[in-house]
Amino acid sequence: MNQLRNRLLVVSALYTAISGCSSLAPHQAYEQNKAPENRNLYQGMTGYKQFLKDETYLANHEQYENCQRYLLSLVNDDDSQQLSGESLQGYKSACKGSLLETANELERKREDDES
Repeated sequence: MNQLRNRLLVVSALYTAISGCSSLAPHQAYEQNKAPENRNLYQGMTGYKQFLKDETYLANHEQYENCQRYLLSLVNDDDSQQLSGESLQGYKSACKGSLLETANELERKREDDES
């Protein structure tokens, strides 16, 4: 009986210590101190929601950069920097809204200059 009581005491002490440690350092749903492109760990439903937000942000950011490359290729006179063929149309398709209007305007100006 005394042995059982000692074991229960040890088990309850261990349980208290372990549960106390986890309350001091709770698991974060995602790495809040990192930029979206540097996050690797997502946990639980909150982490999954943040993962989806990060993926959307990264896709939009990539589209914006591709559009910027296209606009720069239209403005830049250096032939080595210009894009061509399928990659050119792929970059243009990333442009939306006012950036697409700017791209179309730059294309018209370039065509006028060439003729």
